[in-house]
Amino acid sequence: MNVEKDNVNPQAKVDINEVHSPSDVEDSAALQICVQDAQTCEAWLQNNYWGLRWREADALYQSPPGINLWEGTSVPKSNVNRFTVAETLNAIHAQVINGLFYETPAFLLRPHDSISQNAARAITELLAIQLEQTKLRQEVDMALQNALLFGTCIMKWGFKSYSKTVTKYVRSGNQITLPAIVPGQPDTLIETKESIEYERQDTEEVVHEPFVENCDLRFVLVDPGTQTPDPSKARQITHRMYYTYRDLLQKADEMYVIKDKDGVQKLVKRYNLPSPEVIKSWFEDPLPQTVVPASSEAHVQSTPLLTHAEHKWKRTTADPLNEPLEVLERWDDDKVITVLQRIKCIRNEPNEFGEKPFLACNWWNIPNSFWGMGLGRVIGVEQRVQQGIINACLDLANLIVNPMFVRSRGANIQEQQIRQRLGGIIAADGDPTKALHMLEQQEIPASVIQQIAMSQQRVETTSGASQQLTMGGSPTSSKGQMGRSGTGAGGMIQATMNRLGGFTENFVCSIYKPLLYKFHRMNRDKLPVAYIRKVLGPKLGTAFTFDAGDFLNGVAEFEVLAGSNLAAKSQMAQSMFMIVQMFTNPAMMQQLMIQGKKVNVEEVLHMFHDVSGWKNYYDVIQDMTPEDLDRAKQQSAGGQAQQKLQGQVALQQLKGQQSSQEIDQENEARITRDVFRQLAEKSATPDALLGTPGGPGFGNPDQVTG
Repeated sequence: MNVEKDNVNPQAKVDINEVHSPSDVEDSAALQICVQDAQTCEAWLQNNYWGLRWREADALYQSPPGINLWEGTSVPKSNVNRFTVAETLNAIHAQVINGLFYETPAFLLRPHDSISQNAARAITELLAIQLEQTKLRQEVDMALQNALLFGTCIMKWGFKSYSKTVTKYVRSGNQITLPAIVPGQPDTLIETKESIEYERQDTEEVVHEPFVENCDLRFVLVDPGTQTPDPSKARQITHRMYYTYRDLLQKADEMYVIKDKDGVQKLVKRYNLPSPEVIKSWFEDPLPQTVVPASSEAHVQSTPLLTHAEHKWKRTTADPLNEPLEVLERWDDDKVITVLQRIKCIRNEPNEFGEKPFLACNWWNIPNSFWGMGLGRVIGVEQRVQQGIINACLDLANLIVNPMFVRSRGANIQEQQIRQRLGGIIAADGDPTKALHMLEQQEIPASVIQQIAMSQQRVETTSGASQQLTMGGSPTSSKGQMGRSGTGAGGMIQATMNRLGGFTENFVCSIYKPLLYKFHRMNRDKLPVAYIRKVLGPKLGTAFTFDAGDFLNGVAEFEVLAGSNLAAKSQMAQSMFMIVQMFTNPAMMQQLMIQGKKVNVEEVLHMFHDVSGWKNYYDVIQDMTPEDLDRAKQQSAGGQAQQKLQGQVALQQLKGQQSSQEIDQENEARITRDVFRQLAEKSATPDALLGTPGGPGFGNPDQVTG
């Protein structure tokens, strides 16, 4: 049994009377719009396949070996593979991915005045948990591969709610509690045979979470009229997917909230799908014919030389319920339409996000185009140049090692083809040096080898993947002279970082930062507050105070720690000790006190935990219990009494020191007065009456002058 078909011709012209508004369209018109838009995009991709050059880029990345034979022989020529595109791509990819996820989480939240620090931490922790659950790093890893190789990466975001089974292990029985004999002592718990045993307990829980995923370029059909790499500028985007029986059952249970004419909210089914029995009948014999997209040839195919997974529309298992059915999901800013097998409309509703849930980024933008250019197209020609020169040199070396011979016409020698071999003998009449001699071969010119180095220079200049920075090698060209000085090496590294940082900044501005804002908006609009508390509880602890109003109404500004902001957190960590010294300076504390301000010590400790990456702040700093408060009061009272006693003792000591200083000063003054009095009396008494005259003031005392 095949999928039941809607009573409408998908190829017929859309009746404008069935299009009531941009968000209100009849199911029949919705099916026609979705199918015809998908066909238009597929035809455009098919016509522009050679311009996009996706298959060529993939072939250069894998560099499959070819088979070329020497003319007239079965001997293969040299065919050494060259992985210039793959080496350059992976070198850049490693630098960009490490720059984007330099920290965990790889973003900062800048709170405005309308949001508290607690709300900022709650938003940060919630987003960090969600980004980890959605495996953002793995999705970004694959997206970067597409952007670097093919020139464009596309990521899809959204919100999903589903039920899952949560397993917990609980005690089989309770412990026995014995009341304490002494009042004030804790009760005694005694284990029993049942309390030491645990049993499994499965419960169903509803999970609400946003998601993000990397999209295969060939399955995202972007409006051909889009002239910028911004998906929001496209009129519509159709995502081609393939659902199995289990996928359709999950979609059949999805619900969403709408308002009726009276403004009353109610839950309705999102997808117009029948009962599970009818859905299962779609997969009975004969199995439904899976729709193969018309643009399937617009992408690389699995061949004996190129390795890829089997197409999504191919059946890869004997389980009939895993038969893939094509699903076209068309998005515009007003509505979303989903069509199964291009014959049945299973979803037609207003766009709950108000925008197309896609983000995109290019390695190199092309003017007036959504799609970009990647390394496969930009430096692919250099891989061909290097591989061609290397193989030509090897062929020439092969001719030098296995030279050709010249045979004289008319000489009596075997006429058939003669091959060189170990121990081989050639019969000839006359002088063999004249009948048969070796043909002189030209040596490999040095200028040919230099062409390989010059080609590699062009690769580094174009991509920014310099050997000394991204590949760990040293430059072999004349530019290597720059690396011998600190200034030259710094300039080379800065130039390389500018090229790599430019793409990183582009990715941050086009995908990463917008994704954070969209996740935060979906959390505010769709997550129940109780669910937020439940998720944040194990991370921030029970002591964390969560203000829902602050969380929902605060203005958040995100900053990604990549590109120019790569080391923001490290610089903050280095500055923390200077901040602490500044705020513990007595002069600073006195100045703050004069201005009526104080330092929030708890917030400083928060900053230490944030920059260090530790998340157990609320387990380290806790509120005091009533017993702790009583002990603190007692210690405070005792401390105050001790301080008072110490103050009295210090006062008595100060008074004693002052009395001693006064006595010492009085004694010193008395001694000084006595000394000066004796000196004055002696100076006032004549020498003729009270003393012996002294000798002459000058000259020899024994000489008498007249």
